Amino acid sequence: MRVIVFVILAFVSWSVPAKTYRCMVEGAMQFQQTPCTYGEKAKEMECVEASTFYIEKEADGTATAQDRVCVSVSREREKAEADRKRIARELAIQREIERKARVEREQAAMRAAARDREAESKRLSQRQEMTKLTEGTSGRFCEYTVTGSAKRAMVTFTNATGGIEQHVVSLPWRKDFMGAARDIVTLSAQKQSANGVIEVKIISNGQVVGSSSSSAAYGIASTPGVILR
Repeated sequence: MRVIVFVILAFVSWSVPAKTYRCMVEGAMQFQQTPCTYGEKAKEMECVEASTFYIEKEADGTATAQDRVCVSVSREREKAEADRKRIARELAIQREIERKARVEREQAAMRAAARDREAESKRLSQRQEMTKLTEGTSGRFCEYTVTGSAKRAMVTFTNATGGIEQHVVSLPWRKDFMGAARDIVTLSAQKQSANGVIEVKIISNGQVVGSSSSSAAYGIASTPGVILR
């Protein structure tokens, strides 16, 4: 049994190659079977020059074993540094693109909000003016609105003379008109696509007198409304 164990151990020792360590001992490169000491490891990595420095020493025949090792070490270090700088540049460019896009979105939102405020102010002024003009008469200021995330819709509505109009419009859409008190009017809108939501409202004297919405594909939102006295 002891002979068998000895043979097995001998076979394993012979078949598994011993690991070779590359160490720097007293300024010279040395290959040994035992691990380098801490100081030897530290010296081994002292490849502080650029790869061209060691390549030139190889070319003129003055390169030491350490210099030859430093050629690949320096190249790997330079490649890692170049990769780091490239990634940093790419990240900086991406951040700048995102910053500009964010600024543009914010500016576009501010411009849209300013346009909406201006349009609302104009509608309010028109509403007040028309309300004054209709005091003592049966006319009442009314407004149709069609809004939502849908892009386009076919709107059908009762106009100021009691007739029916139909148009394909981009959203949001609004229309002001003068209606007679107690008249019944209608507003409907059909989405021109499968996606998005659509909402319709009838407003009389600043109050919502009819509303409806739809999120169905090519859905229709429809509502009647009675013009207030």
